[in-house]
Amino acid sequence: MRKKIKKFIPKVIGWRLNMLYRINPEKSLQKLYELFVTPRRGKLSKEELPPFLNGSSMERILVDDVHLQIYRWKNEGERILLVHGWESNSARWEKCVKRLHELGYEVIAFDAPAHGLSEGKVLHVPLFARCIAKVQEKFKTRIAVGHSAGAMSLIYHEHAHDQQNAFKKLVLLGAPSEMTRIINDMAKVLGTEKQITKELDNFFKQKFGFYFHEFSIAEFAKTAKANTLVMHDKYDRVANANAARDIARNLENGQLIITEGQGHSLNSPKVIDQYVNFIHQEKAVAHE
Repeated sequence: MRKKIKKFIPKVIGWRLNMLYRINPEKSLQKLYELFVTPRRGKLSKEELPPFLNGSSMERILVDDVHLQIYRWKNEGERILLVHGWESNSARWEKCVKRLHELGYEVIAFDAPAHGLSEGKVLHVPLFARCIAKVQEKFKTRIAVGHSAGAMSLIYHEHAHDQQNAFKKLVLLGAPSEMTRIINDMAKVLGTEKQITKELDNFFKQKFGFYFHEFSIAEFAKTAKANTLVMHDKYDRVANANAARDIARNLENGQLIITEGQGHSLNSPKVIDQYVNFIHQEKAVAHE
């Protein structure tokens, strides 16, 4: 019964947006945009913070009037930045942090706006990329690992920001690529009318300076110079594996590993070993 209710709720929201569009198109588009950039979960509680986050050196920095929560596991080695995905937070990196710290690396992670312990109500890739730039500027990180929307934002950061601050090594886990596909999938789930999607395209152009088809992580990857490992599961239900193939194909220095049975999270010890080996030894080890 709960599954049926969960499937029914998006259709109700979509129906209301369709009705509102007939009465007040601008308000309907604003609500649809807010739905797109507002996470439903991913927050953390200060009172129930995981021990490994509590054990970090914690501080806050300001980006676009939003205070970001930073976690830092100090060490003598090179600094590595970890960037979580949509409706997630820095708690996802526990096993990864342990492995990197054991190898002597200093690890930096942050909760994106509207996620974890950070402030804010919305998140989109350009904002995410600005947060990455601010954290990188402060901590001088040259290596980064990103998951899902975090991986998208790392490539957008490389495309949109000064190459003097570019990363030298990247790991992209389960990265989507095409904004058009993301929007179309959302419209399908909600059942919104095609005209609304078309008008939302114009809305995004005015707000961010690009149409959906112009926002392609695979295209942005052409400007990335970092030695990059792209990992994606063959049966990822959130982001199609073709996105990883397109991104890897356009990278100047890219490796691609397609896993099976690791899901969208790509957070198993086996996957972590693969990309940590890439970071530490320059070459990923492919496991069957």
